[in-house]
Amino acid sequence: MKVALVGAFLIALAGSGSASAMPTDYQPQDGTYFKLSTQFRGTAMSLDVVNGGAHNNEIHLAPDGNFTGQFWHIVQVPGTDYYTLTTKFRGDGMCLDINLPSMRPHLNPCGNYTGQHWYIRHSSAGMQYRRLSNNTQGSDMCLDINPDDNAAEMRPCGNYTGQAWMFGDTGESTPTP
Repeated sequence: MKVALVGAFLIALAGSGSASAMPTDYQPQDGTYFKLSTQFRGTAMSLDVVNGGAHNNEIHLAPDGNFTGQFWHIVQVPGTDYYTLTTKFRGDGMCLDINLPSMRPHLNPCGNYTGQHWYIRHSSAGMQYRRLSNNTQGSDMCLDINPDDNAAEMRPCGNYTGQAWMFGDTGESTPTP
């Protein structure tokens, strides 16, 4: 009973949109890679890293496959309710960050930057979905998908299927430190 009440409390706070009272309700399984997909495109499309060209290290949805750019390592920032996201492809030294002029996420060298600190909380789309926002832009801007080109971008949070993210366990372990 206590666990159910605590869980409901955390979910209620996480959905409130209040940055000061928004604990993360996501508890990743340490040492596991995840695939991220949206309710909008389904599990046939996974969050991936662009390799090369003008959009190198930008993030987009691509057809799901056994690609290391689709294997995401999610680690809690010690002492906070934030997480960093890295890929198997680029390694733990390149973190998901925000390019502020374009509002498009990309991988950048990891550091103590607010754009690399992500909230992961339940989405209104259902318990299996999460919403991602970061410390730079706060809880009112969410990771979304551009329907025209499947590029990831930050947009005002709302009840949109492109902001409802599913975290699928790949069954593959991350390297031990």
